[in-house]
Parts: sequence; C-alpha cells; structure tokens
Amino acid sequence: MVTKIHNWKDIQKTRNRKILKLDSDEKAIIQCFKELLSSFVEIRTRKGKNSKLGADETILIKEKLASLGKERKYGVYTNKLPARNDEKFVNCEWVFDLHWVIEPLNTNYQIKKLPLVVECEWAFKRKGDDESIPYGAMKWDFQKLLIANANLRLMIFELCKTDDFEHLNQYFEEAINNFEELKNGAQFLIITFYNDTFLYKIIKKRVKPTIS
Repeated sequence: MVTKIHNWKDIQKTRNRKILKLDSDEKAIIQCFKELLSSFVEIRTRKGKNSKLGADETILIKEKLASLGKERKYGVYTNKLPARNDEKFVNCEWVFDLHWVIEPLNTNYQIKKLPLVVECEWAFKRKGDDESIPYGAMKWDFQKLLIANANLRLMIFELCKTDDFEHLNQYFEEAINNFEELKNGAQFLIITFYNDTFLYKIIKKRVKPTIS
C-alpha cells in the first residue's frame, strides 16, 4: 500500500506562487513556520534525534504567533509566555492555546471576530487511552477546534512515522465531516513536525471535505 503523503506540503518547498493562493493570514502563518524551522531542528539536534518535543517548542510557536497577531492588529490571548515589555498581549489562559481576536470598540467581554484559534499537542497518547488508539492526545485537542466559531483553526503536532499519514488523513476528514454542526467552508490548517521539517495541509469542510 502506498502511504498517502501527497496532499501534505513541505513548508520548505512551498513556492511563492502556491502561497499566493492562500488568504493573508494563512500565508503569514506558513511564513512564520518557515522561520521557526531552524530553531526546531537545532533543539532536536541538541536534545537528540529521539527526543520528544515539549514546552520549549510550544513557547517558540506561541511567541511567534502572538507577535504575528499583534503585527496584524489583532488582540492576542495566550498563556505561559515570559513577560516582555515590547509585547502587548493578554498572557493568560482562555479557551484555546492561542487566539487572535477582534473586539468591538468600547466594549468589555465581547467578541466581534476570531480570525484564528490554535491548539498545539506534542504527546502521542492521552492518559487513560488504550494502546490501540494512536494520537489520542492530539485528537482530544483537535475536537476543541471543531467547535470553534473561528475563521481559521490551526492544529500543530508531531508525526511519529510515515505510515501514520494514512491514518491521520482519514481521521481529519472523518472528524470534520461527522460533526454536523460545523458549517460548510469551515477551514483548518494542520501543521506537523516530521523528519526535521514542517508539513501542512488545509482542509475545508464541504459535503465531503476537500483538501488543498
């Protein structure tokens, strides 16, 4: 059986003309992960080839996406980042790991738009899951993105082995298609760290999800 990795794109090999087809926020996020790649490879080299990604890598992503959100004039909610005088975002726990928010003027506790919500999960197994359930920790967090009323939902995780592409392609399509309350056109950006690079795919819900 041929493993289906053809619909995952390597961030390093994504040409500008392909990125031009994406919307502005998606292009900026993909560029952000291009810039993060060297740091991820350096950390993996330093820790060892078989080391697990964790808090250090999550902080790198949150810092990068928080700064990008502020550059794009969004409010940013995230947590567990070191305080910095030059970064003005809300450093506290909210709903997801990170949010870009547009709030109505002169209001409190109101939301106009959610341009982006993010979940990042490096663990393979969720506590209490049977060994036969792969990527349980990531799937648990992905369910949260399914219920998000946001313009773009970003899931970040690490892929363990090539054979898992087949399983995850099926999982993401089924999870998106089976949730009946998810509106047609709902958009997901999935990014995985695999073999010292970032791979990504974009899924938009249709009657049958289509992958770009």
